[in-house]
Amino acid sequence: MLLEPAEAEEAVPLWLVAESQWSQWLAGQKPAAAWLKGHGFQAERGKVATLPDPGGAISAAVVGLGALGAPGDPAQPSLWDGAACAERLPPGNYALATQLPANVATQFALGWLLGCYRQRCHRCRGYE
Repeated sequence: MLLEPAEAEEAVPLWLVAESQWSQWLAGQKPAAAWLKGHGFQAERGKVATLPDPGGAISAAVVGLGALGAPGDPAQPSLWDGAACAERLPPGNYALATQLPANVATQFALGWLLGCYRQRCHRCRGYE
């Protein structure tokens, strides 16, 4: 479930990082840098990595946005990025740790919801 920051006290932070921002973002994440480098994560579009806490639980998640935006421009994730996250991340409560403009956050959240949706058979309960 994707939560708003006000509800996110117990949620796992979800970082969205484009390839152009990767080196800068990674430099500020000293504990996670070795883990992510060791797993070959490079912020490719659609790639997801989870970071463990000392007890082995998920402490954060990083999502690659690929080569979005021109150099110097902020990457703008799409509805499709949100859908991919919902499908690829393990079940849990997540909150965006990356600041996004309101319209972009809305599109990402819509994609997340669509990615979580699963069609259920309407005749499975014996309806004719």
